[in-house]
Amino acid sequence: MPFSEKLSISLPFGTEHEDDKVEDKVQRKFADITRSSLAWGMVAVLAVVLFPQSLYAQSELLQAAGFDSPRIEQLYPADDEESIGELAKLIYRINRLNRSSIEKSLSPETSSSLSGTTITLGQVVAVDGAVVKVQSLNVPTRLVEFLEIRRLDRVTVEIGEQDNPRVVEVMTSGLPATVRRGDRVAGLGVVIEATPRSGDDGAIVDAIAALPLQWFPARPEKAGWQLLADQGVSLGDLSEVASRNRQPLSSEDSELFYSMLAAADRIAELPASERVAAKTVEPIELLKSPEQFTADWLRMEVEVVQVTRISGYRACSD
Repeated sequence: MPFSEKLSISLPFGTEHEDDKVEDKVQRKFADITRSSLAWGMVAVLAVVLFPQSLYAQSELLQAAGFDSPRIEQLYPADDEESIGELAKLIYRINRLNRSSIEKSLSPETSSSLSGTTITLGQVVAVDGAVVKVQSLNVPTRLVEFLEIRRLDRVTVEIGEQDNPRVVEVMTSGLPATVRRGDRVAGLGVVIEATPRSGDDGAIVDAIAALPLQWFPARPEKAGWQLLADQGVSLGDLSEVASRNRQPLSSEDSELFYSMLAAADRIAELPASERVAAKTVEPIELLKSPEQFTADWLRMEVEVVQVTRISGYRACSD
């Protein structure tokens, strides 16, 4: 009903005068509600203007992880059992959040510089740089069974241009033991430490708690690793590939499995001059020790017995 229309009611019992008084009362109440609705509408509009959707998403993300700003403030520098335990809990929880929801919370302003006027604790940021140092942090024994994380990795990463580099500490889990100084890593995480800059220049990110990092080694141990890295496939999950050996294909394999299939498809289409020669291996060798051939670029002579279409591969490779 439009606000300008007269609100009329009738009561089964009562005089016309009483009905008029009730009618006036209801109209005054309705006007109050209208004013309140308009006021709340203005608040909602201001909230949309002042607090972008990404900030709402970040707030929801942190609530889903069970961490607010006061709790995050206690995480860094993670130099005692209590803070390391809390940090392990945060990493455990963000590892279980939907990656796409985390990506939606990423602010374009801070996606490359890790600095800006919108930097706050708990904000989602991206990191991409070269490894300077890696330090292991043991997770308190009482939490290992619950979190299924035995150690955290404190990775010092150099970011920025060569003429103006700086470092940021990335707290994460599952970093391959073969990561070396100079290797490139990239990933998403939340700010756990930031230093305010002078004036109105915002803050600089000092440390983040991140999802498992993508790893692109500067000197891959195998030719196949280099081919995958050139196709944008992170090698950080290769240990997981080996651990899934002889297990049924499941949703846990989907992202890496399909990305490796799609990469192999693209590599096969490259001119021979642009790819290394494949290593020849007998099928029986692969069946005996598949782990030692993880991510190798191989050639085998086989006879086709059966072809099974795997749903989803075509969508990934297109």
